[in-house]
Formats: sequence, C-alpha cells, structure tokens
Amino acid sequence: MSKETQQAKVLKYLKTHKNGLTSVVAFLRLGMITRLSARIYELRQKGYKICTIKEPNKWSEGYHGRYVYLGEEQHWWDNPPTFI
Repeated sequence: MSKETQQAKVLKYLKTHKNGLTSVVAFLRLGMITRLSARIYELRQKGYKICTIKEPNKWSEGYHGRYVYLGEEQHWWDNPPTFI
C-alpha cells in the first residue's frame, strides 16, 4: 500500500471542495500539512490552475490565503485543430 503524498492530498481536497483550502484546514484535516503554500507552488509548477484569494482573518487582524482549484479548462491553443 503506497502512502499518499501531501501534494496528492492537497490536490484531491481542492478538486472535491469548491470553497477551497486554507492553511488551518490543511493542517487539521489533511494530516498536519504545515507548508501549504509550498505544496500549492509545486502543483502550479506541474501545470494545475490554482488561484489565491486574500481573505481577512475572522479573529485577528491581517489576512490569510484561500487556495481554489480552477479546474482543467482546455483552450483551443492547448490542443489546436488540425486542418486537412
């Protein structure tokens, strides 16, 4: 049985939760992932489209990031048609 990587856990969560993912949720629900921004960076380097939404903190001053998966939208230039 193979162990699921942190990247795989984050990607799976983002694909199944349209509200996105924060550092607190990643730590509590995905098994103590403490460097969520690093995992997001790695996924972006692999070509996944993930945006960051800046949100104000509820119980303190400042902001935090919520990461949202934008899907696997295909553009015509990614796979151009062939003409005969």
